[in-house]
Amino acid sequence: NGIMFIRMPNENSLPLQQPKGDGGDNLSVRLDFHTNDNALVTCHAWFQPLGIRPDPADPTVVGGFFANSYAAASLNIEKGWKFAQIGDEELNGKLSDSVFNQKLSSHMSHLPVWPLRLTFKMPPTAGAAADECTFLFTEQPLGMEVSGRDSLKVSKVHVGSPAHNAAVREGSFITALGGGVAAAQTGTSIQTAELQALKDDISGRQLREAV
Repeated sequence: NGIMFIRMPNENSLPLQQPKGDGGDNLSVRLDFHTNDNALVTCHAWFQPLGIRPDPADPTVVGGFFANSYAAASLNIEKGWKFAQIGDEELNGKLSDSVFNQKLSSHMSHLPVWPLRLTFKMPPTAGAAADECTFLFTEQPLGMEVSGRDSLKVSKVHVGSPAHNAAVREGSFITALGGGVAAAQTGTSIQTAELQALKDDISGRQLREAV
C-alpha cells in the first residue's frame, strides 16, 4: 500500500541497503558535479529525491538542503556544487527551473524513495513503558501534528496514518530527524524558519520535493 515503517535499533548510523535490479543490475543514476574547487566529481544516486534546495539564480547549482536530504546525508554533495551531468545527459547552457527539474525527474523517477528517519522519545502508557525508537517512513503525510517553539512534540496522531500504524504515541518528542539531532535532545534552540521547515517536512508539504 506504499506505507513502510521499520522499527530500528537506536544507533547513530543506520545504513540503508542499495537497491538492486533483477539479476543484480544496479539501478543507480550517475550525477556529475563541478565542485567549489572546479574539480569534477561523480556520485551515484540510489534513491530519490535528492533533497537539494536549488540556488535561486541557477537551479543547477546546489543552494542548500532540505531536512532529511539524501544528497547531504549519503552522497556528501556540498553547497555551491553545480550539476554537470545527469545519467548519460550532459547539461549545457543556462536551464530554467522547470527544464532542469524535468531532466532530473526523467532520470531518477524509477528510484525508490529516500526514507524519512525519525527517532521518538515516547511517553509511558498504562500498557507500555517509556521508550525510544526509530522508524523509517516512505509515504507522506505521516499523519501526525507537531507543536512547540524549540522542540518537536507530537500533539496528535491520526488514526490509520503511517504514524499511527507505527505506534507513535501522542506526547512523544522527536529527538532525531534523518540521522541528525533535533533540538529536543540537545536542549538548544533552532531558528523559527528552520523549525517550521522541519514541521513542513513531517507534515508532508516539503518532504517529497522534485529535486
